[in-house]
Amino acid sequence: MRELAARLGTEAIPLGEVIAVAELVGVLPVERCSPSLQEQSLGDFSPGRWAWAIRRPRLIAPQDAHGTLGLWRWQPEREIVYLDRDVHGSAI
Repeated sequence: MRELAARLGTEAIPLGEVIAVAELVGVLPVERCSPSLQEQSLGDFSPGRWAWAIRRPRLIAPQDAHGTLGLWRWQPEREIVYLDRDVHGSAI
């Protein structure tokens, strides 16, 4: 988490802000997932829950967000500024 915060130029991951965008390509029951140890430490993979399959996660300059739990249609208040790397550190 510290590494991600550093890549965003902050000391901690911002709360109440969108810091990344991705394409949602699927939703599947967690019983069909094989989460990594890191993913397991960050989420609840108990039976009966659902996981989101995403593609092309990209860091963006943080923007305020006023949403709800789950999916919602986010309307950025200003133009999205993509940082030069995706969430995993690969060059875009």
